[in-house]
Amino acid sequence: MDNQYQDSRSRTRDNQTTQFTEQVTKLPPSAEEKSDKFFKLYTIRKRYSIINNSVSYAYVTNNDDQKFIAKFYDKNDHLARTRYYKDMIFCSMIKSSNILKYKDSFDSEMVNLFSMCSEDTLLSYMLHEKSKTSYSFTYSKAIVIMKQVATALGHIHKQKIVHGNIKPSNIIFATSRDLYSLKVIGFDNASLFEQSRQIDDRFDEMVD
Repeated sequence: MDNQYQDSRSRTRDNQTTQFTEQVTKLPPSAEEKSDKFFKLYTIRKRYSIINNSVSYAYVTNNDDQKFIAKFYDKNDHLARTRYYKDMIFCSMIKSSNILKYKDSFDSEMVNLFSMCSEDTLLSYMLHEKSKTSYSFTYSKAIVIMKQVATALGHIHKQKIVHGNIKPSNIIFATSRDLYSLKVIGFDNASLFEQSRQIDDRFDEMVD
């Protein structure tokens, strides 16, 4: 049974890889046409978050002074390129009020564009609360937060997607420090569900 299960998992991963590759190659022609236009269309106002050496966020504005969030990936980093495409594909697939809205992508610069939000993450909020003389991160606040995260994850899972990296720094405030405005971000480690039947079979073996 274990060998059959491993073979089945391997086939599923291969199928997922094929599906992902097909989605990348089916990107609309306009993506390539727009690839050299990002810095002509948008101006960086503030770089506010360096996630690691290959990924960063910035506030940008367009020619009409509309504000957006841009996520930059290092063009020389092969892994960053994969993460760029994953973030683009999965974010464009998901429509939910608790997930930061995807707007556009620019291949040449490897930039994904999102709707405007604050630069405050749940992590920065928690650290700020912890620094106060009277710690005020209450159970009621935790419930408000978890309801929104659970709603976002429920929507993601219905579409057979696993986020893969849920953590406070990947939960952002649309409006600064408004606990009712949380959005999930960071889909560059996301993946597709394995077939649910295989998971059920494995669970049955574990509990027998």
